[in-house]
Amino acid sequence: MQKVVLATGNAGKVRELASLLSDFGLDIVAQTDLGVDSAEETGLTFIE
Repeated sequence: MQKVVLATGNAGKVRELASLLSDFGLDIVAQTDLGVDSAEETGLTFIE
């Protein structure tokens, strides 16, 4: 099973995406499950 790490600590998002992708045999985990800190988001847009 291939592991996909989501750049989120939101358990609800992880559950929702895991459910949506369940047919693909992926192990969906949050970055916080692996001890990865959240990135500092200082920009006002996605480009920044």
